[in-house]
Amino acid sequence: MSLTGALSSAMTGLKVSSTRIQVAADNIANAQQAGYSRRALTTTTSLTGDVLITGYSHAQDKALSLSLNLSLSDAGYRDAQNAALQEVQATLGNIGGDTPPLAAAISDFSTAWQTFSNADNPSSGNAQAPVIQAGQNVVDQIKRASVAVDNLDQSLRQSTTDTVTQLNTTLKAIASLQQNITSTLAEHQDASALQDQRNLLVQQVASIVRIQTFDRGNGNLAIYTSSGYALMDGAASITLQYNGTDVTESGNPTVSLNGALVGGKLQGLLDLRADTSPAAVSSAPGSEVIRKLRSQLDAVVTAFTTIAAGPPETFGNAYNAATGQAGEAAAFFTGTDRYTFAVTPTLLNGTETLKSASNKSVYATFLSSTRTFSADGLALTGASYESLGVGIATASQQAANTVKSLNDTAQSQKTYFTQRLADATGVNVDEETVNISTLQSLYSACARVVSVVDDLFKILRDI
Repeated sequence: MSLTGALSSAMTGLKVSSTRIQVAADNIANAQQAGYSRRALTTTTSLTGDVLITGYSHAQDKALSLSLNLSLSDAGYRDAQNAALQEVQATLGNIGGDTPPLAAAISDFSTAWQTFSNADNPSSGNAQAPVIQAGQNVVDQIKRASVAVDNLDQSLRQSTTDTVTQLNTTLKAIASLQQNITSTLAEHQDASALQDQRNLLVQQVASIVRIQTFDRGNGNLAIYTSSGYALMDGAASITLQYNGTDVTESGNPTVSLNGALVGGKLQGLLDLRADTSPAAVSSAPGSEVIRKLRSQLDAVVTAFTTIAAGPPETFGNAYNAATGQAGEAAAFFTGTDRYTFAVTPTLLNGTETLKSASNKSVYATFLSSTRTFSADGLALTGASYESLGVGIATASQQAANTVKSLNDTAQSQKTYFTQRLADATGVNVDEETVNISTLQSLYSACARVVSVVDDLFKILRDI
């Protein structure tokens, strides 16, 4: 090799070694940064044997990235449902060891009728007042729970709107990054930082809806839902909107995309509010939750207002069929659903009294444990009025426990694949430190060659 060739190779080695040292140093400096992928220099060998820099690369693991995105979708779906069902437990009073308020109110109502049935003077105000008050407490608990369910419904609707907005914003951010990545790569510059940013945004999309990605080359990425609906391709992304029931694409509001946007937080929220009436309700614990709760509260109202002789005889029939006197209310409850349910107003304002003759027959209806209650998400047989309140609370608690268990598993899977991907594509500080030491030795060797060749040139010049 000529002196000129040796000098050229040494100078090239200096440049490559110096750049590789800088890349390794950057890796170490960013080792703890979330989403940072390990950088590397890409090189090629020239015809003269010199190592030339061709660009930069960052560590990738497509299989683990796919697994992580799927786990993010499942975790987003389960977390949305778990949060809502835990709120339902607070609404129904299922948190703690106390009897849920509605179940306790029905039990107290039964106890009040028992006392009334044994009263020496059932026509007296002292004997009747506790019964009326206990009945009003049942109404109050139905109303309280109904308002809480409606508030939860509105909260879920707002969360869905916010999630759609977040999805739109994230897709637009990815599309903007795509343009920067493409132009950076076209200039043979390092686009790794931009690609890392995009990966984090893609993970955000995956937590909202289950997706699949396709590499279009030149730094472009296409994002489709798992069902094949295009969310973004290159620098173009769609814009979604939510009307309270369906998610649609802006400009085409008549076509629901609910069935295409499966998996992730968005479907979790949509499923919670879904109402497929008159079709049978979903048996999934986190689906059609609002529909189930409303139907079950209406079932309590129906249980106390329906007039049926039986067997078993209903509360409404026992009271209404009892012999009444002038000034005694014809019915104890009025209304047909959770919104209109009420104690007869004349009983509350004292212008009428309870039917004294109803005390024993009505209390007997509480003793029957052969009743059947049916509502969306609830089917009880061999039940009593008291067990109806308990049954609603129990069904809700079981659904919440099931979803919580699924959510715990989903979150564990997300954590597992997040760590696996970080291990595969992140920075091992010890390895990078060894690399720097090796590269520094190589740099010193190249520098020594340059120095020697320079000395030889000086000697030749002086001859």
